[in-house]
Amino acid sequence: MGTRPTGGGHKTFPVRGLKLFRATLPQPTLKGRWLEDLGFNTGQPVIVTVERGRLVIEAEIRI
Repeated sequence: MGTRPTGGGHKTFPVRGLKLFRATLPQPTLKGRWLEDLGFNTGQPVIVTVERGRLVIEAEIRI
């Protein structure tokens, strides 16, 4: 595991597997109070941008 982010840092997580019909699928899980500290609230929609080897997760801001 990495260090606790403060504003704009990074944190390392293992990608666990989800067994489904004899196949194991990658299943990243993010949780912790640090997410709320960075603007992610429980039940809030997020925007996920996908690139090869990279996921960018942003809190959806409703105006």
